[in-house]
Amino acid sequence: MYVSKILLSSALACLIALAPNVVRAENGADPLSLYVQAGIDPGQHAQITELGTQLEQTNIGRSHEILDLINNLRQLSLQPDLNEKKILSTQNRINDLQAAMAIDRLKLNMKIRRLLTPEQRTKLVSLIKVQRATPSPPAP
Repeated sequence: MYVSKILLSSALACLIALAPNVVRAENGADPLSLYVQAGIDPGQHAQITELGTQLEQTNIGRSHEILDLINNLRQLSLQPDLNEKKILSTQNRINDLQAAMAIDRLKLNMKIRRLLTPEQRTKLVSLIKVQRATPSPPAP
């Protein structure tokens, strides 16, 4: 049961990391709406979109690898005699891929911030603060 929960949480984290824009788009919100509200111009919008697309393409491959590793981990956990070395190395690889995805998301945010003017950065930060202070609506 414990291994299944770990596998499920890893898979969910992977899927959320893979498609954050899809989730927001399905909710009707533009994934760049905060940047638009902060005053980005069409050129900045195109650059941000391109950077996001590049990261998404990289993370698609990583996500597929993570899902394959999770399936492998599940099979390993179903063996009568657990191979601790294989299980731990598989989990370590999953951790490494998830960490790389998290670091790349942070790097993307920093690259995007560098594209903004000081005024746009200030506006963006104030919008983010307001957004974080607003409670999220309950899930359907």
